[in-house]
Amino acid sequence: MSARLQRVTHAASAPALELVEGVSVVFFASGELGANGSSTGLARFKPGAQLPCHRP
Repeated sequence: MSARLQRVTHAASAPALELVEGVSVVFFASGELGANGSSTGLARFKPGAQLPCHRP
């Protein structure tokens, strides 16, 4: 068991990264945010937006 404090960031204050136009990722838990050995987030896609590696 780790002595390191674990935390999850609230969506309202979670850092976000825009990957490409119309696609952003919000990070709730990661090593940079203080999590130990886990990460979680949410990807948001505007209508019609795509990631380059997932285009037909």
